[in-house]
Amino acid sequence: MKQNSNFICKNCSYKVRISKSYAIVNRNHCPKCLFSIHLDKEVAGDRQSSCWGLMKPIGLTFKKTKPNKYNKKTGELMLVQKCLKCNKISLNRLASDDCYQELKKTFFNIKKISKQDRLKLNKHQIKLLDKKDFQEFRKQILGEP
Repeated sequence: MKQNSNFICKNCSYKVRISKSYAIVNRNHCPKCLFSIHLDKEVAGDRQSSCWGLMKPIGLTFKKTKPNKYNKKTGELMLVQKCLKCNKISLNRLASDDCYQELKKTFFNIKKISKQDRLKLNKHQIKLLDKKDFQEFRKQILGEP
């Protein structure tokens, strides 16, 4: 799959259309089910992976941010995915057309994360969102105060 091309989701068969209006540059996840294909090896958009396994959404996290002049404590919401073939954990930016119900389901998936996956997330310093982050989740997704 090349960058920014339409594709059919390998998980749910949804026809994903790429558009600059969805606020995402290197899209490879489905807005309907949030699954993607393991395409990137090192950095988002490099499309250098030879794995091509199915990437399952396992949670949400905040992008790590440097302190800024606005004292914002949380970064942009990121989708955490795990490759079902090679077990690589990766982060994906969300897009404006991502299904809210799937995002919410993924948000509450934290209870189903295996001990092994929790250890892997800790190793990569990825902290999944939990109940206390729900207000910020809704604020970023729905624009609620």
